Amino acid sequence: HGVIFSGLAKPEDIAVLPYSSGTTGVPKGVQLTHRNLVSNMLQRNHPVMEGMDIGEVTVCILPMFHIFAMNVTMADMLWHGGKLVTLPLFEPRMFLAALTKYRPTFLHLAPPLVQFLAVHPMVTEDHLASLHTVRFFSPQICFHENQLDWFKLTIE
Repeated sequence: HGVIFSGLAKPEDIAVLPYSSGTTGVPKGVQLTHRNLVSNMLQRNHPVMEGMDIGEVTVCILPMFHIFAMNVTMADMLWHGGKLVTLPLFEPRMFLAALTKYRPTFLHLAPPLVQFLAVHPMVTEDHLASLHTVRFFSPQICFHENQLDWFKLTIE
């Protein structure tokens, strides 16, 4: 005889327990409330922010237990009625096939995936032709100047 949930969730109720990436230590669960999630979505979708448009398409390779994939990618796609294609893991041929098949308009990526797109010999201009935005958040990414210039030219 368990307790049956009744009533609406309150803004201060814990909604999700995503895990941090462990950048500054061991990965840990982070308690986020409904208010946290909604506030973050409102911040990212404020008119002065360059966000996504209605009907965007993305291929998500990031883990959904991490807040970047969960709230930044997935929630925004739901908000804007976009198409979210998820892949279970990174495998170069599968990832490139998804880029060709689904023609994403933007990507949210971890730095190693940005570097993969910039330098791997299997990546062609056709894989990136539909993209208008690639976002990643890390000071740790490192490109050679000509690689970064090529990547910028390819998606502009």
